[in-house]
Amino acid sequence: MGEAVDDTAPALAGVGEAPPSDIHTDMGDAGTGVGDAEEHEISCQAFGYQEAPQLTWTSTASWAYNVGEQWQFVIHDELIGPVAKIFLEECSGSDCQLVETSVDTSMIDSSNAALTATADSDPGSEPSSGLSVECTLNVQEHEISCQAFGYQEDSQLTWTSTASWVTIRGNQWQFVIEDELIAPVAQVFLEECQGSSCETAETSIDTSALVPEGEVAELTVDCSFDEPNRQLSCSASVVGKWTTSLQRLADSFDMGNTYGYMLEWGEIVEEISVQFQPTECDESDCDSVSTTLDVALQPRGDCPDDFKGWFTTFPLEDLELVEEVGPPARFFPQGVRKGHGYFRVPWGQNTLDVRLPVDATLYHGLNYMEQGLAGGGFELQHRLEFHTNCEGLRIRLDHIAEPIPEITALFTREPRIQDSVATMQAGGDYDLPLFEMKAGDLVGTVIGLPLDVLTETGERGNAWVDLGVYDDFHRIPTAQDPQFRNAVCYYDFFSSEIATYLRSKTLINTPIEEDVCP
Repeated sequence: MGEAVDDTAPALAGVGEAPPSDIHTDMGDAGTGVGDAEEHEISCQAFGYQEAPQLTWTSTASWAYNVGEQWQFVIHDELIGPVAKIFLEECSGSDCQLVETSVDTSMIDSSNAALTATADSDPGSEPSSGLSVECTLNVQEHEISCQAFGYQEDSQLTWTSTASWVTIRGNQWQFVIEDELIAPVAQVFLEECQGSSCETAETSIDTSALVPEGEVAELTVDCSFDEPNRQLSCSASVVGKWTTSLQRLADSFDMGNTYGYMLEWGEIVEEISVQFQPTECDESDCDSVSTTLDVALQPRGDCPDDFKGWFTTFPLEDLELVEEVGPPARFFPQGVRKGHGYFRVPWGQNTLDVRLPVDATLYHGLNYMEQGLAGGGFELQHRLEFHTNCEGLRIRLDHIAEPIPEITALFTREPRIQDSVATMQAGGDYDLPLFEMKAGDLVGTVIGLPLDVLTETGERGNAWVDLGVYDDFHRIPTAQDPQFRNAVCYYDFFSSEIATYLRSKTLINTPIEEDVCP
């Protein structure tokens, strides 16, 4: 076995050099040493690896790969060049390192090479500019051979396929199609990454010749969910269409015999349902497979042990202006549900600074036109949705008549006219460019409906602002009605003094869900 590895960076040893103490490779010259010149062989040996690693070999001179501490292979004729590169990846769990070396193969006369007969997936095609993939099928051997083109020299290339369980790195890949993954079409994916910037190229290979005539592949579907990476992975025995209960489909993976989806920040689910339908089937008699996965997500981010006092800033500049407080989780006629509460100040006090109570990111909202109590003209309003740095804990501020200019610029759609209960319930909120803010940052300077008139007194300026707090992980008492969207009682998110004041001003004039705000 190899020598003990130390913490130095990987290095390579050439022929005749003493092996250093870290992982490296030792190569025989092409066609010499262990190798046979007539068979154009290269022999490789690994040194300095851990006692129980996974060692994977690849080379620019071979379509094959090998697992183990040594590798001897014949250079493929079509891959003969002046230099052959050898790559050795050592993995212990998810921790991997890669070393490489080069072998001088200029002495090999490539004019004597005989090409292997294969069935081309796209005969006569030329490599395109930019990242691209070309693959060929060897029907007799059930092998697919792929070559990458248009990649950057210093990038990391990773191959996957619907016809193989293996993942491999390098600029080429040759693999045997797994029997259980034989289907009329095989898809091959190549991901090129430079740092955190990645792009994917894919191609499809006609493998229908491998499917026995009259044989119908048994339909099987397997799905798993990786937490904490939030990754759903599914595979099927045939090619087909994937649909799920998730909010969006993962691009490029909704068709095929594999499907992948990664939950984004704040995308909280307790179960995922997946349905798979084969592409080639009779609509009147088509088998499909459905499965449901229970998901137990753990919240990410900067979350406190106790949310009491977590909000460091009260949204309005003067707490004592608040003369009426609406509790969360309220029921109204015509099926209307309001998970948020509100703070009402005296009529005419619309010019009032609104500030963010805690660090958060604006990600969603709606600009809309609302009519006042007097039935006059419509006035522009803004609803703002924030996710905090504690995953699953969301904040809503509504009836902001004049947000700060930076927020106003994020709303690019025409305002929606809210002229009925139906249009209010229809929503229409949309995603906004992410805008990070800190606790105490100014959100807006005018609230409510400044032009509205109180008929009884003639006062102008209906002044209030809505506040909603929601916990998608149910860490604190949470409203059970789905229309309340996991609303919670926001009083105790402030200091005990502010919470006491808000409770003293609370007006309950409509039914509320019990046990949300004790």
